[in-house]
Amino acid sequence: MSDKVRQIIRSQWSRRNSRNSLVREEARNLIRVHVQLLRSRSCGDEADVPGPVRTAA
Repeated sequence: MSDKVRQIIRSQWSRRNSRNSLVREEARNLIRVHVQLLRSRSCGDEADVPGPVRTAA
């Protein structure tokens, strides 16, 4: 394999890897947000929300 071909293959691989890492980072952010939502629900933050609404009604 010539150096030129090797260079092309390497550049394609690095481009693909960077795209994959972007997707992975996006997925990690989504999971983090989801986990925070689940935690806040289990801590009872949502249970406190209907209180003022009930007293107003």
